[in-house]
Amino acid sequence: MAVPSVRSSVPQPRCCFCLNVSWSAPLVLLQVNCRSISNKILEFWNLVDTYNLDVVIGTESWLSEEINNAEVFRDDYITFREDRCSRGDGVFICIKNYIDCRELWTDEDLEMVAVEVKGRNQKFT
Repeated sequence: MAVPSVRSSVPQPRCCFCLNVSWSAPLVLLQVNCRSISNKILEFWNLVDTYNLDVVIGTESWLSEEINNAEVFRDDYITFREDRCSRGDGVFICIKNYIDCRELWTDEDLEMVAVEVKGRNQKFT
């Protein structure tokens, strides 16, 4: 599903999945293949701000343990990430800091991060 164009100055991701989940207010998610977020930080956050995203799921972050969250991610999001020791790969999930969430587990071999997001209504957790 293509993301509708809002501003032509904001680059559109090549692979993107947006979804609204009905709580008492919509939850807006984006899944993006970053192919190295370090050299696209400004474009990434412009995209997040343009669509007012609640959750961002990123693949191929190409981050390493030496890169601190504050160098890439903003403090208005809680960030969960699993980096690779070699160049390439890596995943992350950024969730707006007003959303109740917690990390369930990570798997270094499978490059996975599992996060529980609690809805405003417990039947949607």
